[in-house]
Amino acid sequence: MKNIVKILMATMLIAFIAGPTEVSAQEGERYEVLVIMKNGSQFRGQVLSETDEQIVLVVENVGEITIKRIDIKSMQSVLADQQVEEDPSFIPIDDYNANRYLISPSGYGLKKGQSYYENIYLAFNSFSFGLTDRFTLTVGAELYTLLLGSESPILYISPRVNFPFDEAQSTGAFSAGVIYFTLPNDDFDGIGLLQGAVTFGNKNNNVSIGAGFGFSSESDFNDGALMFNLSATQRLSRKLSFVTDNIALTDSDFDNGEVILSAALRIHFNKKGGALNVGLFRPVTEDWGDLIAIPFFSATVPLR
Repeated sequence: MKNIVKILMATMLIAFIAGPTEVSAQEGERYEVLVIMKNGSQFRGQVLSETDEQIVLVVENVGEITIKRIDIKSMQSVLADQQVEEDPSFIPIDDYNANRYLISPSGYGLKKGQSYYENIYLAFNSFSFGLTDRFTLTVGAELYTLLLGSESPILYISPRVNFPFDEAQSTGAFSAGVIYFTLPNDDFDGIGLLQGAVTFGNKNNNVSIGAGFGFSSESDFNDGALMFNLSATQRLSRKLSFVTDNIALTDSDFDNGEVILSAALRIHFNKKGGALNVGLFRPVTEDWGDLIAIPFFSATVPLR
């Protein structure tokens, strides 16, 4: 009998000591909410406030965002350091390739800290950096001129600002910027293009209307060429997107013009932004003679 009493007392003592420790561990755990939107976007953060119509999250590196419940596909609580297994049918948002089509820019830009390398035709090599959530900088160099005997390659730089319509819904964005090509051994004289684009839709499925004004460092703006583009992308699966980038070029008097149509497939080989673009450009004006199409290929490799 005495042994039973001793065992019971020891058990109660252990429970008394261990009990508060277990509760403290549970209270110390930090939970977040994983929200998956109907348009494919994902947000993970802590709930700041919520109502029957909306929820306000604090998302790392983004800040406060307001999400309408009607736009939410699913929502679950997860531990802050918990790795959530991804749904095989889920198609991730491609932040890296969403900021341009084949050549033309979209209204979207990179997020702060994101960066990638792009190669076009094995000749044009560029690096793009998201310096802030609203400012993307691209710098690059063209190498074919070195093979043709030039003392230096053609360099280019393209700063661009972007303003999304709705940070949470990813319903579209506007961007404005410039791209400038120059030769260092020619006193940095060159040509450039002022560009603007409006995009409607999310980063995976959208259409853009853009316009540009060409200029030269050796002439005034009255002689500049005009460029217009109608571009779109449609995500077909986790691994494949359809991309079209259609461009019209004309002089400032609209006397002479060129129209170039395109169609391409974007092969996503890395869910973080790696992709290969393979397509064709088709001039539709008579000046190109019997030329059927110009092949196009490029690759994107995310760095951060």
